[in-house]
Amino acid sequence: MVDVFGTDLQGNWSLNSNGDLNLVSGEANLGQSIKNRLSADPDTYELFYEKYGGVLFDHMGDLNQANIHEYIRIEIEDILSQDPSIRNLTCTVEKNDSKSVLVTLNVTPVGSDEVVELNLILGTDTIILLDANSGENANRI
Repeated sequence: MVDVFGTDLQGNWSLNSNGDLNLVSGEANLGQSIKNRLSADPDTYELFYEKYGGVLFDHMGDLNQANIHEYIRIEIEDILSQDPSIRNLTCTVEKNDSKSVLVTLNVTPVGSDEVVELNLILGTDTIILLDANSGENANRI
């Protein structure tokens, strides 16, 4: 079976017991790459990528308003449509608490028919990826 999710350096740059940088693979790498893309400003990596990132945090405002939820959904779909490893995506946004929203992504990677559900908590300047199995914070930007 081909690993459609790939492998990358773990975002926190931690070392394992051998002194090597930890790696992230599988669905965890898909989640990390999505967080990285959503968090990047459009011109951050322009030297390396023609289109990478977006303006997700620029116009958020009050997270308890339905129009802001729609803005977030549209912006996330636009940013992730640039990702060549994603074949299909659906996004829902709902209130989490007074300072954050819960974003549920259903992602079908290129080369797979498997739909992966990822849950993110978005604040006005923070993204937290929730571990799908435990509901715990997998990592934070």
